[in-house]
Amino acid sequence: MPFTYEKTIIEEEAFAQVTGHEGEVSRLRIPEEIDGLFVGAIGSNAFSWRTDIKEAILPAHLKVLGGFAFYNCANLQRITLHDEIEDCYDGVIRHCKKLSELHVQQTRGNFALVKALLGDNDRKLRLVLEAEEETICLTFPEYFSDYIEDTRARAFHTKIEGAGYRYRECVTSRGILYQEYDEIFIRASSYDGPSAARIALDRLMYPHELTERAQKTYEDYLRAEMEMILPKLIENGEEDVITFLAKRNLIGEKALEKGIFLASKWNATAIGARLMETQQKVRKPAGRFML
Repeated sequence: MPFTYEKTIIEEEAFAQVTGHEGEVSRLRIPEEIDGLFVGAIGSNAFSWRTDIKEAILPAHLKVLGGFAFYNCANLQRITLHDEIEDCYDGVIRHCKKLSELHVQQTRGNFALVKALLGDNDRKLRLVLEAEEETICLTFPEYFSDYIEDTRARAFHTKIEGAGYRYRECVTSRGILYQEYDEIFIRASSYDGPSAARIALDRLMYPHELTERAQKTYEDYLRAEMEMILPKLIENGEEDVITFLAKRNLIGEKALEKGIFLASKWNATAIGARLMETQQKVRKPAGRFML
């Protein structure tokens, strides 16, 4: 067993508290049990400063995430966990600069955990909430904070740039304020085009509590920016997203022409075929020539 652990007591029950992992590992999957004990905690600094971990999958019985558990994991990109966690301490995913996805398996509706994790990292994060009845995806842009000295008042003031902080404020310990989240978009889209595109795509593809007004805002944005958005989707091989956009008539003729060219250039055969099929549907029939 490459995991190191110690026995701990949580609410009068014995659990294993993981303290580390011996040897390098890219995909860290912490087991449900170690030596007959359920894994109930990850200790403070258990995996901090590691450069080998790219993905972390945490067990369902986990109750405690210790402080700075994954602090400064330079290559950590994705973390999957359950909302059974009751205590999430400070700094768990802080300074994980490549972290881009948080997957939370929901059974309790524990939004305090979600709020804590989102507030712990200022990078662009895509949150995937997986419940039994539906999946919800939301993108939270990055933001930057700095301190400005006020010499007259002899004080420092916090300056925050970017829309990411405001988006995170839409998550409370009781749930997500979807209407407020959607209302930020008009201002946020001027800060960060790639993040705005992903926000719009997620809200349209996973339309939980999406109003008709917000839907139109997102659709209008995608249509206007599709020549910028489509090449990135092709490059990433996101055929399912492109299929969705095509069905919703959100890809204009100019974007289609550019996309077909790029799909051919990058050998994205299936995507190219989808785009050509869409092109045939959106082109207007040519008028007949009369003598």
